[in-house]
Amino acid sequence: MTQAFWKNIYRTIKKSFGRYMAIFAIIALGVGFFAGLKMSKPDMMQTARTYLTETKFSDFRLLSTWGFSSDEVEALQDLPEAASAEGAISCDFLYVNENGEEDVLKAHSITTQSNLLVLSTGRLPENDTECVLDMAFFDEDMIGSSIQIAADNTDDTKQMFAHGSYTVTGLVRSPLYLNRERGVTTLGSGKVKAFVFLPLDSFSSDYFTEVDLLASGEQFSAFTRDYDEKVTVIEDSLKKDLEEIVHVRYQKEVDRANDLMVAEQQAAAQQALAAISPPTTYVLGRDKNVGYASYENDVDIVDSIAKVFPVFFFLIAALVCSTTMTRMVDDEHTQIGTLRAMGYSKNAIFAKYIIYSASAAGLGAVSGFFLGIRIFPKTIWTAYGSLYGFTDLLLVTDYLLLFLSLLAAFLCSAGMAYFACRMELSHSPAHLIRPKSPPAGKRIFLERLPFLWSRMKFIHKVSARNIFRFKKRMFMMIVGIAGCMALVLTGMGIRDSVSDVVNTQYSKIFQYDIAAAFSDTVTTDLLSEIDREFSSEIKNRSVLMETGGELSVNEGGNKSVTLLIDRDEEISHCVDLHYKGQTITPPDFGEVVLDSRLAATGNFKIGDSIVLNI
Repeated sequence: MTQAFWKNIYRTIKKSFGRYMAIFAIIALGVGFFAGLKMSKPDMMQTARTYLTETKFSDFRLLSTWGFSSDEVEALQDLPEAASAEGAISCDFLYVNENGEEDVLKAHSITTQSNLLVLSTGRLPENDTECVLDMAFFDEDMIGSSIQIAADNTDDTKQMFAHGSYTVTGLVRSPLYLNRERGVTTLGSGKVKAFVFLPLDSFSSDYFTEVDLLASGEQFSAFTRDYDEKVTVIEDSLKKDLEEIVHVRYQKEVDRANDLMVAEQQAAAQQALAAISPPTTYVLGRDKNVGYASYENDVDIVDSIAKVFPVFFFLIAALVCSTTMTRMVDDEHTQIGTLRAMGYSKNAIFAKYIIYSASAAGLGAVSGFFLGIRIFPKTIWTAYGSLYGFTDLLLVTDYLLLFLSLLAAFLCSAGMAYFACRMELSHSPAHLIRPKSPPAGKRIFLERLPFLWSRMKFIHKVSARNIFRFKKRMFMMIVGIAGCMALVLTGMGIRDSVSDVVNTQYSKIFQYDIAAAFSDTVTTDLLSEIDREFSSEIKNRSVLMETGGELSVNEGGNKSVTLLIDRDEEISHCVDLHYKGQTITPPDFGEVVLDSRLAATGNFKIGDSIVLNI
């Protein structure tokens, strides 16, 4: 191509810079949405993987109803499946908060081989009278204050701690808690407010309550199929090894009781044997951690959105490019004929308009890609910060995605430019040089309906002709308006759905006005006293036990649930159980009623059995 030809392209761009920027802008917007949403999942996954690797998040959490001795922890450390095994202690307890009220904290011992803490502010404990708190629920003002073990704790709970109070030295994050869910408990309101970490010496216990284990062998990234396959294989053998190790201590206790079987000690031996129950062991993988399982599910939701929204913007981009290039070719109809008469080939003419549109699209795609992969993931991460926000987002660049974005941009722009030129270049140069005759007038369908057409105003007739004669513009307008309206209706629908949840929950389902919680067992005498004193104010009442628990939902891990237990179907007095307009009968002994969303999550059906950890 000659220098004059390139100069002509430059002048065309300068002359029609508005059209050039229109292609640039729409392609940048489409690619920005596409790349930004598509990269949100890889960014969020990489962020979590890096965080879990740096903090050495344990692969397995081992539990036993007998706890673990130091010898058992050492035996677990020597297993071929274990890269490291570290004993830890955890327990729920009531503490007195800054308002003088009792609330629930979960205490953990600080580990050094796995589940490492990330210090946010302050410092880590240096002796057994110090602790660090959950940064998600406490602020810096707590540093220097004390966490007081409440007097209302049971004796067993009090004996778990070496001291009655601990000084706060800092705020931390823990990989055990990726989201803001802190678990359930049988204490207080049934929910754990936050966590607290203490040195191991701060506990006064002969046994560890759990063992955190890192798997040996080749290390795979979290949230990958390779990792899931690896831990599945290890888990089966780990269960057997764990049972064998714990059974040794059980057998020793049985042998000790049998040794007492002589004259006067037989009764004591029989009582000892009856009191000894075999230990039950549990091997919990990462998928049983609420934060870990929820994180993967929530990231998949973002990825699902990325499969839908960009299609709409790319469709609009194709329509804009088509309209822009068609108008441009029509405006330069005579110039195209002149270039053909001067000896320029059809390919050269094609090249001019393809270079014009492709250069705008290429610049727009590159700009939109690098802006999109930074703006959209950060925006989504900020929105998810109320649930997660355990660290800063790590941005990654997928150059294959950049190539696909450029390819899609070139197809939208250069492809439309080719189709716009093809029809014009089918004519001879002589035909092209002559001014293009206006399109022949055509009657639209409405004109064949005199009773309607004659009553329309002139401006309405012009609008109707433009709509039906220029079908491409009409289609672009319909798609654009329909897409925008769909987004508006979606937003309004989500708002209306969410805003009415509370009203529905506390007017149609929970129909009580007051809920009273008791620290001690509610006796018949107490109920009689309440009825006598408040009989005129109480219409209905239900006596319930409310506690927290975890429901096993197969591959979805564990879900935190609130368990309501009634007596004599009293729950129906104040709680309306219904599904799709039909009233649900309160469950009998051994039965349970699940809410529909929880049932759908675990794929539970009527007649299925469930496992609740309370």
